[in-house]
Amino acid sequence: MKRTKKLLALLLTGVLLTVTVGCDVGVPETTDDTPTGTSTLENTSNGPSLTDPTPETEEVPEPEPEYPPDPNRFLEKIPEDLNFAAMGLPGTECTVQIAYVEGTNGEYTRRSLQVDSLDETMVDKATLERNNRLESKLGLNIAISQVSNRIAGMEEELAADLVAGTCPFDILAGYQYYAMRLARFGVMLDLTDLSELDADFIDLRAPYWGNAYNEAMSYKGSYYWITGDIALRYVGGVYGTYVNNQLYFQHLESDYGSIYDIVRKGNWTLDLLTQMATDSYGDGGAVEGSPDAEDTFGFGYEPNDMMDGLLIGAGLKLTQKDPVTKDVTLALNHKDEAFQSLDAKLKGLLHQKGVSYEYADMEGESVMTAFSRGTLVFTIGELYQAGKYLPNMDDYAVLPMPKADANQKYYRTTVHDGCTVFGITTSTERVAQSAAALEFLCAYSYELVRPVFYDELFDNSYSKNADRAEMLSLLHESITTDFALAWGQDMDNLIHPFRNYNDGVKNTIARNRDDWAEMVKEFAESLGRLY
Repeated sequence: MKRTKKLLALLLTGVLLTVTVGCDVGVPETTDDTPTGTSTLENTSNGPSLTDPTPETEEVPEPEPEYPPDPNRFLEKIPEDLNFAAMGLPGTECTVQIAYVEGTNGEYTRRSLQVDSLDETMVDKATLERNNRLESKLGLNIAISQVSNRIAGMEEELAADLVAGTCPFDILAGYQYYAMRLARFGVMLDLTDLSELDADFIDLRAPYWGNAYNEAMSYKGSYYWITGDIALRYVGGVYGTYVNNQLYFQHLESDYGSIYDIVRKGNWTLDLLTQMATDSYGDGGAVEGSPDAEDTFGFGYEPNDMMDGLLIGAGLKLTQKDPVTKDVTLALNHKDEAFQSLDAKLKGLLHQKGVSYEYADMEGESVMTAFSRGTLVFTIGELYQAGKYLPNMDDYAVLPMPKADANQKYYRTTVHDGCTVFGITTSTERVAQSAAALEFLCAYSYELVRPVFYDELFDNSYSKNADRAEMLSLLHESITTDFALAWGQDMDNLIHPFRNYNDGVKNTIARNRDDWAEMVKEFAESLGRLY
């Protein structure tokens, strides 16, 4: 995509000539167990650049992701002396216009970007400091506009202007489930084109971007949407395992030892969770054969959104990407040994008498309320929910999602499909400013905002409790998704049949697999033809 910009002529005569880093949007490829694992596992290489030639061989090993992300990789692509205001550009050229949507369930997207003048929380103060640094360091500021109070409203509000090439916004901050499909209109910039536009400032290998998440959303090396620590929905919408410390100590610790040591050794698995849930259920005094929500259960869950974290964490793959051609194909196969094993493990946890209790689906309210009352040893939920339901976090631990088994190399989890994703519009005249702003905001969100957001959720225990900090960092490193989950609205909600995990899952796959495979193929090809 070749384009000529008036601004870039100015930039080429000045500070942008000092860029010495490579011109690829560096993103490591992923393995079957993407993205990351426990701190005791070996580190892997940084992976190839997007422009590396593929060796001429029939068997190309799929490279592993960078793990953990290099903590010293920080704003490497932005030159030290880059300052747009110092170039003498008018104020309109130094203001990046960002559109967002927000439903009634939280204002997390707005809060990710700007300060509420009526709030003086640590998160708001950190966000203000970050934005002030953006203005001071890069000579940029951001103007935030809420285009809809409905999470599904971005497409309806902006589609006509986007298609006409007259959209007034440089960056869109959309609700993943509804916003992703805007790329299918051909109106979102492929971020691998930034080098051609002399705007190569986004370093997707850096620890503040959602490395594996962004790769999974991409198609054949093209990145239309990205996310990372700039989004509180990314940081806070991740699924983790909650543990009642008192119940764990009372019923399980003497037999199993420190729950943190189990995680550190890479041994937090579905089998272990099931065994612990079975043991604690028996100790809790529940009546055999007549489960009641007031009994003490080892594990409780709701059969909808939060199941995504459990399924992805245990290695469920909806789609796969060919390591050579990068073609996206359906991965589900009810006959695969790996799926058969996972199916048995999940049913053993969720549907075996005396192990767990299924609560009514109320977007986390029913199960987290029960957990807060002390009637569950374990549950799963988004990190957001700690601040809402758990008044004293000293009473609880937060762990990664359990692996399928100890052979799974890395812990994995995902984010609620309302994750905020960011894209640059093809109509903007401020490509360089937009890319630099996104990189800067995400980097300083990692450094300034994310830690205080964790402390806000967990009673300052992120900064004061080494175990908590280690587990949250491990969760952060383990976030990934699946192509079909990220593009779920246009992929026939492929993960939905698995949310209420039951005996019909294998039959559902067998009945629909051919249709699903054709749908995945056609969707991926249609996305590729637009660019």
